[in-house]
Amino acid sequence: MSDLENAILNRQKAVDLTDDGDQNKASLLSDLGSSLQSRFERLGDLSNLENTILNLQKAVNLTDDRHQDKTTYISNLGTTQQSRFDQLGDLSDLENTILNRQKAVDLTDAGDKSKGLCLSYLGVSQQIHFDRLGDLSDLENSITNGQQAVNLTDDADQIKASLLSNLGSSLQSCFHRLGDLSDLKNAIMNGQQAVNLTDDGHQNKASLLSNLGLSQRIHFDRLGDLSDLENAITNGQQAVNLIDDRLKSSTPRLSALGVSQRNCFEWLGNLSNLDNAILNLQKAVDLTDDRHPDRPLYIANLGTAQLRHFERLDDSYDLENVILNLQKAVDLMDDRDPDRPLHIMNLGTAQLHRFERLGDSSDLENAIMNGQNAVDVADGGHRSKASCLSHLSISQTIFFKWIGDLLDLENAIFNRQKAVELTDDGDPYQSMYLSNLGISTHSVNMHARSVLPIVYIGTLRACQQISADASQSVWAD
Repeated sequence: MSDLENAILNRQKAVDLTDDGDQNKASLLSDLGSSLQSRFERLGDLSNLENTILNLQKAVNLTDDRHQDKTTYISNLGTTQQSRFDQLGDLSDLENTILNRQKAVDLTDAGDKSKGLCLSYLGVSQQIHFDRLGDLSDLENSITNGQQAVNLTDDADQIKASLLSNLGSSLQSCFHRLGDLSDLKNAIMNGQQAVNLTDDGHQNKASLLSNLGLSQRIHFDRLGDLSDLENAITNGQQAVNLIDDRLKSSTPRLSALGVSQRNCFEWLGNLSNLDNAILNLQKAVDLTDDRHPDRPLYIANLGTAQLRHFERLDDSYDLENVILNLQKAVDLMDDRDPDRPLHIMNLGTAQLHRFERLGDSSDLENAIMNGQNAVDVADGGHRSKASCLSHLSISQTIFFKWIGDLLDLENAIFNRQKAVELTDDGDPYQSMYLSNLGISTHSVNMHARSVLPIVYIGTLRACQQISADASQSVWAD
């Protein structure tokens, strides 16, 4: 560390002694910014990152667009602005990152070997912008730039693996939004190629494995093939093994692995998978600063795993933690986050469980309120819409049993019918939605004959099965 401190002192002195008109001033500012960035990465002190941005911005301002180093300065400035966005979640930093990375692309000749990297970095920022705001044009631009970056780069180039993985992350987001299975298959293909091109000792190997595992888990969610889930856990565990899990940079890998382990429990019922999931997800939360934009996601993933633990062991302590964590995640999450409906839905599921346990009607009313809120904010083309509708219908069915108002049951049937209509024939949850619709229709017939109201034994178990996963893509920067 003393070498780095001496480098910063000497580079600061060089900057202070050099006039702005000196042709070397921009280079000195850039070198100082690089050292400050290294200190930020080691110590996590945001003042170092702030000073890095100030120095790089001045280097950019002092350099003519025709200068050969201008692209490097702009690209580095965009990277540090991206880092500050990752820490604080201020969208203006992300938007400035996109502007600077677009300018770096525009200033780079088509035959320049760095063109592919500039395009990929721009695509990564555009994908993050899409993840925050849900604008499909960002995602389309991200895929276009990512594919162009891959096409321009030879397989022998050491950066090719990262470019493939970044493109895979964008394709994965496209599947998550639009549901086209070909996007997900291409994401897995690119992710696997990225892993195959990278030696085990490479510093990016963990990120590439984690990204591939995430795509494989999503493929499992879609088609239900356990080999996908097993591969996701294997790659996720290998990614965690390659890094120090005490470092803040390990949090995306820990969270991705934890979600895969939770999914494995949901399908196979092995409690050790769920215990390991909670351990890794808790660690991800503990390592994440309160202001980090991904903290709500990590808290939500932890809360969902704790919900599964309650459903298995019926521990009221788990349930209280579930509701606290999911409520906190929903409160902290940007209203425009496309996955927010799923987290609201899971909060409603937990409240429904507490109603079943304690009989407090306010929990049932809150479950319906959150269920309706999840439906209202879910995009009509998003695959989560069907899950939100089905969850809401379960709460409405139970409310009908509690109060006896036929309107609640009619609303439940309407929402279950809509969930079925939104679900593709190959979706593993379609049969469940159809079964729930049949139960509600039968209940109306029974009610019309003045027989006892609906028998709802097992409805909450159905609720836990339709609860969809809400994990964020992890990409290699």
